Amino acid sequence: MQNLAALPAMTVAAEATESIRIGCRVLCCDYHEPVVLAKEVATIDWFSEGRLELGLGAGWIQSEYEAMGIPMMSPGKRIDKMVETLD
Repeated sequence: MQNLAALPAMTVAAEATESIRIGCRVLCCDYHEPVVLAKEVATIDWFSEGRLELGLGAGWIQSEYEAMGIPMMSPGKRIDKMVETLD
């Protein structure tokens, strides 16, 4: 099966179902602008009537960073970015 983009897939799942919880394993904070991510997940939560379960992480797979074309910062800086996203 093809890997799907998490946010659009969760939106489709929210609209297609009425009772299951909506979520993905973990979204890496480095791949998203904090304000944009907040708006996107708030929208999914609204469409799902509160069924969204959000998992956020600091990232750890070098090849994903390379594929995204972004630098992989030190673990401490990645954690700081995750905390910034949560704020």
